[in-house]
Amino acid sequence: AQGHGAGQVVAVQRHARRVQPTFDLTAEHEAVVRICMMTTGLPLALELAASWLKGLRATHIAQAMHRTLDLLSTTARNSEPRHRSMRAVFDTSWALLPDHERQIFARLAVFRGGFASAAAAQVAGASLADLVALVEKSLVQLEAADRFGMHELSRQYAGEQLEALGEAEAAHLRHSDYFAGLMRGYEAALKGPRQLETMRAIERDFENVRLAWEWSTRHGQAAQIHAMLDGLYLFASLSSRYRETIALFRQALEQPLADELLRGRLLARRWGYLHWWHQADSSEALTSIE
Repeated sequence: AQGHGAGQVVAVQRHARRVQPTFDLTAEHEAVVRICMMTTGLPLALELAASWLKGLRATHIAQAMHRTLDLLSTTARNSEPRHRSMRAVFDTSWALLPDHERQIFARLAVFRGGFASAAAAQVAGASLADLVALVEKSLVQLEAADRFGMHELSRQYAGEQLEALGEAEAAHLRHSDYFAGLMRGYEAALKGPRQLETMRAIERDFENVRLAWEWSTRHGQAAQIHAMLDGLYLFASLSSRYRETIALFRQALEQPLADELLRGRLLARRWGYLHWWHQADSSEALTSIE
């Protein structure tokens, strides 16, 4: 809770007790923290989420928020129409955006776990000035030097707009191409003196790499999988991400791959993990891979 603001958790508790006087923060603490993370502490979003505690537990609210933006709404007649739902809030912001910024905001929905300005330029056609403009409108967050992100509610809304614009597939393809190229470049760096720096860079973008791999796998993009394969294998061998990576390899092998070379490379890397794990704990390795 501290990482996302103890004050936000207290705010949820305050709103919750207005509608559910017996609300127990201790019992619902983990779910409340998840709600704070998804809303990044937006006061209206927290209040709307808390209003559902009349009939739902915080755990169920958090789960529903992952699926739909429409949960965060109220039928209270004493509130302004534009404050009755988060969708209404986003609709108002969307209506005020120039067409160029609308397109960029929608395209940014394909990122997960943050992104650098170079990635935003390649995938969304966003300049640094465009990103700053969206930050000033609270639709994008500046997370660190040259590192941006979107909170879950913004991402959901932007994703809906991307689908409506008919650009989702093209944006995901650019995203996949970008991170495949990044991983190909990192492959050599993982074998050299910049290994630690490179591992940190991949760790920052691991959720994007995972998404690029999964999208490429589902859409039969063999070139992207080829490009990412060895970099992922090296990174996982050097870090604690090997379980997640072997799951990605298995996922790819479960698809009807027409590229026999790719299937062979995937099989070789999967069994490479088996040999590596055997040195430490062969029984665990066999259970995890087979």
